[in-house]
Amino acid sequence: MDESTVFDLWSPADSIWSPWVKPVLFAHLPRRLPIITQLPTPDFSWVPPVGQGKAIVVDLAGMDSVFLGLALAKKGYQPVPLFNSCPLQYCSQITRLQRL
Repeated sequence: MDESTVFDLWSPADSIWSPWVKPVLFAHLPRRLPIITQLPTPDFSWVPPVGQGKAIVVDLAGMDSVFLGLALAKKGYQPVPLFNSCPLQYCSQITRLQRL
């Protein structure tokens, strides 16, 4: 599969969230990705059932955000990943943001 095909599969035309999906995550494919054999099992007692018109915003560092997004997808939510626009090795300058 190429980048376009993966992006199209990730953002199906009939999904309410697809307009929010950006191709940044897929722009640097192909690259070898780690195989995830088992996802952590988070406590989802606070998560509203899918289909109630709710969105969940996740702001976690690194793989924690990916793991939670995958776990939410398993429950029926559609992750809309928003990450920095390029892998670190391609960035010419790194800006460190401080908490306000």
